[in-house]
Amino acid sequence: ASPASPTLAQLDAAFAQPANLPALLRSLLPAAPTSPPPPRSAARDEERFDGGLPRERWPGQLAILRQQLQIALQKHDLKAAQALAAQAQQTYPDAIYGPWLQGIVQLAQQDTAAAEQSLHAALALAPRSRLVITGLTKIWVQTKGAAHAGEQLMQMAEADPDFGFALHMAAVAYLKGRQPAQAEATLRRGLQLQAGSQSPSPQPYRELARYFLELDRAGDALNFCEQGLQRAPQDAPLLALRARIAAQLRDTDAAIAAYEKHLSVQPDSQDSRAALARLLAPRKDAAAQTRALQLLATLEVDAPNSPTVQDTIGWVYLQAGQPARALDWLKLAAANAPDDPAIHYHLASAYAQSKDVGAAKVELKRALDSERPFAERLEAQRLARDLMQ
Repeated sequence: ASPASPTLAQLDAAFAQPANLPALLRSLLPAAPTSPPPPRSAARDEERFDGGLPRERWPGQLAILRQQLQIALQKHDLKAAQALAAQAQQTYPDAIYGPWLQGIVQLAQQDTAAAEQSLHAALALAPRSRLVITGLTKIWVQTKGAAHAGEQLMQMAEADPDFGFALHMAAVAYLKGRQPAQAEATLRRGLQLQAGSQSPSPQPYRELARYFLELDRAGDALNFCEQGLQRAPQDAPLLALRARIAAQLRDTDAAIAAYEKHLSVQPDSQDSRAALARLLAPRKDAAAQTRALQLLATLEVDAPNSPTVQDTIGWVYLQAGQPARALDWLKLAAANAPDDPAIHYHLASAYAQSKDVGAAKVELKRALDSERPFAERLEAQRLARDLMQ
């Protein structure tokens, strides 16, 4: 904008009176989305200790070839898939791409021995490839058991102490084998390996904090998180973990301060902005309300794909007395996460506040009929009783 532009003048005025900033930012945004974004591969759930498969990030022609192979596998056309893997081997002989795709095809053919051999060839070319190590872990668990997988991964970790992912996957394997004590010992071994490292990393502390948080041992999680932050005070993942732990411990003031600290280091984190807005929304003071709405305005600029973030935007708008805007986001969240009962409860609440009792009852039924646990089930039951009166 030019120095004399009306928009810049409005921004200057809004910054002079911060309470006006959220409304101005929203006026500059496109309308809130009313339909789900195009289907895309599910993002890894970073909040879980066993966060699932790493994302594949192939550029250009590699991405096209990978997509073609995926389509062939979906059609059960193993001959075409094999031809694509062979093409990758020939075109990219010095990269992991060929043996990696070959391993995928062999797994689809249930030939685990050949797949393991192919993935070992890929690992020789890229010893720290998370994709390859995850694939090998899956094969080991299926063919020789979780304990064997853990042992193989521990050997990798001992040979390369600065690469913490192998240690993480060893702990995941032991958990899958119902050996939590061995998983914990494995993660603690990471602290010992780091002690002799020339470039110590906070990763072992992150792993232990996430592990204990997953087990609902928030006190132990906080202990390791604080130890890690003593060594790396600006480590963004540890700061995010500390905020999540404080929220789980219901220490709202500490959680708010921790999220603000994390955002000072990683301001683009959608999850932390959403979590902070959710914590601030119930507060009655004007500063908290203004900050919550500012966070929503920045999230709307990002057009988030995460149903959790979409749900938070809608829920906070509902608590701010804006049911129409809340409905836009809660409908979107429910479309993207149709099995999440908490989102359906929030959507029901928005319909109830908008005086659409019929729609509210429909969404409440979906929430209460779900077998999945959610923290607000009692509130949902209470709303259902109120709507029957």
